[in-house]
Amino acid sequence: MDERLIEIKRLLNGGNPGAALALAGNIKDTYWRDYALKWIAEAYAMERPEKALEVAESISTESLRDETLRDISYVFSKSGLFRQAILAASKIKSEFTRKKALKAVSAMLARAIVEKHNTGVSLSELGLDEGDIELLKPLPQWISLKDGKLMPGSELLRMKGEFRNAVVPQGETPGRFPQGQRWGHRERGGRNTSSSTLRFRSGAPTLRSLSTGLGCLKNP
Repeated sequence: MDERLIEIKRLLNGGNPGAALALAGNIKDTYWRDYALKWIAEAYAMERPEKALEVAESISTESLRDETLRDISYVFSKSGLFRQAILAASKIKSEFTRKKALKAVSAMLARAIVEKHNTGVSLSELGLDEGDIELLKPLPQWISLKDGKLMPGSELLRMKGEFRNAVVPQGETPGRFPQGQRWGHRERGGRNTSSSTLRFRSGAPTLRSLSTGLGCLKNP
């Protein structure tokens, strides 16, 4: 390992990616220089997305470049920079990695729409156009594009001022739950309700089916 990587890490931890980038340029070994550039791109992602993308694209090792583009795309998505996230993901050479990155952007975008925009949000407000949405298709089934707006595609249940983000197709069995929490029918007047309305024991959430065939987890 090139010892300058240690100094580059120190500079990044100290909030000085510019100096780290200058030092990385002096590393002759391509592999270690690319590793340094990966760290630097990720450090820039939060504050300077354009610079992060520029540094990521300068990585010569394709696998490391793809990995870096995937990682900064995720950071951009979390920050609500969906256009930059799509741009970074679309530059990934590996088809498999590119599709996974775009799917992650799509899921993060859907979550933002569901949690913050009950009535939908226009593409222009997000800095997107229909070409961007084409890259993200198929969209998650709980949002849809209509008249230039991304709309929540299912009933939204608010609990304690926030949305539960677990969405389960009706009829599909959720994953395994912690020990002591098992499925049981919810009863009214001594009779079981339909199988689409179930309750977990031990005070766990209730699964309510939605008219669209989706369900959201909601505390009783």
